[in-house]
Amino acid sequence: MSELGELLYTTYGSLTVMIDRLVDKGLVERFFLPDDRRIVMVKITQEGSLCLKKYREKFLEIIVKNMERLTDEDKKRLKSAIDEANTIIKKNNDFLF
Repeated sequence: MSELGELLYTTYGSLTVMIDRLVDKGLVERFFLPDDRRIVMVKITQEGSLCLKKYREKFLEIIVKNMERLTDEDKKRLKSAIDEANTIIKKNNDFLF
């Protein structure tokens, strides 16, 4: 949970509320390590994986529809901006998780 909170840049308390809601919906499950019950682990469920897959498909569909509306010049500018963002991220790889 602590590692997940760091990745999401959120507090432990906020993360606990988010995870509680996901548990209630059956999208993730919370469990403890047998060797150290102080360590709380979170795992996506099969239903959660299916929900995530549907979300990704819908998200990509929206991106494709919006890309189709761009002019060739806008697509070139967008590609240039994405390339620049990738360069910055690679240069500062501490942003990557």
